[in-house]
Amino acid sequence: MRKSSKSNSPPALKRVKFHMFWVFLVFSFLILVLTKFSKTYVERVILVVNPINLPQDETITLKSPEEIEVEISAVGFRILAYYIKDLKVNLDLNEAIKSDSAYWYPTSYTDKLIKDKVGYAVEILSVTPDTLKIPFATLASKKVPIKLKSDVSLALGYDFVDNVELRPDSVTVIGSPENLKNVDSIETELFRKTNVSNSVKEFVPLVPLDGNLKLANNKTQVILNINKFTEGTLQVPVKIVNLPQKVKINYFPKTVPVSFYVNLQKFSEVEVDDFTVECDYNQVKDTKKDFFTPRLTEAPDFVRNAKVKLDKVEFIITQ
Repeated sequence: MRKSSKSNSPPALKRVKFHMFWVFLVFSFLILVLTKFSKTYVERVILVVNPINLPQDETITLKSPEEIEVEISAVGFRILAYYIKDLKVNLDLNEAIKSDSAYWYPTSYTDKLIKDKVGYAVEILSVTPDTLKIPFATLASKKVPIKLKSDVSLALGYDFVDNVELRPDSVTVIGSPENLKNVDSIETELFRKTNVSNSVKEFVPLVPLDGNLKLANNKTQVILNINKFTEGTLQVPVKIVNLPQKVKINYFPKTVPVSFYVNLQKFSEVEVDDFTVECDYNQVKDTKKDFFTPRLTEAPDFVRNAKVKLDKVEFIITQ
């Protein structure tokens, strides 16, 4: 006689039962969520006020951002949206009623502002505060120079034609009189250039001040006028000054070399008559010296590093 064997469900049938269980579970959860969030709830929504279009000579004196607390009644799905929604509202100061120390907003303006943010499909139960006030203070201003913070290196043979220029070279700082006392200048961000061989015009930001001080503008233009420079030398006549009429001398040399550094474009404009080299008799009359120390007393404004290349002019008194 054969032994009876216990019957087992096929594997495919087990998988079907398992899947049906999870489908039922998920469906039940969705029904629960829909039921839960279809109900009407009362919730508090906080709107953070962001004033805009504030005049440059004013500052908001609130210690913390103004907030509007709105109590609303709405179905759960609508309330859920407020947990992911941006609840900051821009408050246009141009729309306010302005007094000497505050901006005031009519109820009609704030009602529309709130409804635009929370939506027209919800019921607004209450709004706190019922009157919106933004206090402000009028600021003082002070114009201070801009100081360039720079690290500029030039290519070999090149130099600045004139001083570095800033446009503008000053800026108006706006703030409380107390804070303005400590501001004497504004520095730029680091302006860095290497191996420069061409003129430069470039904007550089100003270093921001702390939150209590504002700048009328936040940048300036740096202008570098750069060109090729060269060295030159001319033989310039020596002029004896303060020589008494009764004293006759002979001196040598009659001319001395004068070197200079000049913009290559102006090299052809440099002439001997532009320079004056003097030897002062008063400096040797009471001494036993037999030589003058020549001194350059005049040179063109557009040359640099002009100097006499000889340190002695010998002389003898002939009468």
